[in-house]
Amino acid sequence: MFDETFDYQDYRSRYAQHVMFYEAGVSNREKVFSARVAVIGLGAIAVEAARLLAIAHVRLLRFIHWETAPADIAEADLDMQAAPGENLPRGLGAIQALAEANPSIAVETVNASEFANFEDLLRDVDLVLYENGDSRRCTLVSETGRKLKKPWIYAEARGGSGMTVSVIPGRTACIGCVKSKVGSHDPGLSYAATVTDLIARTISQVQAMEALKILGGSPSISTEVYCFDVDNFGHTLTVAKDDACPSCSA
Repeated sequence: MFDETFDYQDYRSRYAQHVMFYEAGVSNREKVFSARVAVIGLGAIAVEAARLLAIAHVRLLRFIHWETAPADIAEADLDMQAAPGENLPRGLGAIQALAEANPSIAVETVNASEFANFEDLLRDVDLVLYENGDSRRCTLVSETGRKLKKPWIYAEARGGSGMTVSVIPGRTACIGCVKSKVGSHDPGLSYAATVTDLIARTISQVQAMEALKILGGSPSISTEVYCFDVDNFGHTLTVAKDDACPSCSA
């Protein structure tokens, strides 16, 4: 239920520079304000995309991780203000500050290893953001999204390249088909070992924009793969749903 006590005009005046970020593509702002989003993979892309969703005033951001100090997060990127034993990305501090300034936003940080059933963490959310990590976890997110009919947005960035794509069960290609075809269609996506800040921020902004379109009921949700690299800049690829693939057709 949308919180009728929320003062949209006050919000608009405080975040005027950000409002146009999503007003143009969102047909139902109240859906955004009541949305519940799970964020999996606590790297630079996921945390920055979540920060943009907090500015857009989603109702809940649930950050899901498997370790107190994820191996793929550099020590320099960890939040030293986190609770003892919870070494989490610095960006979470900014998001928590936004939540404190806007009490209607709830922020949760959950260790998935403490839950017997991963589905329980996604059952009550409207959308999942996932930043590439362990391939087994990507498969887990994909299969859980398919089973629960939850849309999710995949993103990854390494070196000078990155990509993001919305995965909508029953409508788009599954992430397995996307990843198997993007490399052959776009050999420019050759990854180095580290991520440049430019790539991560670009991909996170596209991921957040598509998230707001999905949450707000926009008719123009993109089903294409958005790719970005320092040589070719932004471009899109079309990967059609494969009806012969069990994950695509489910």
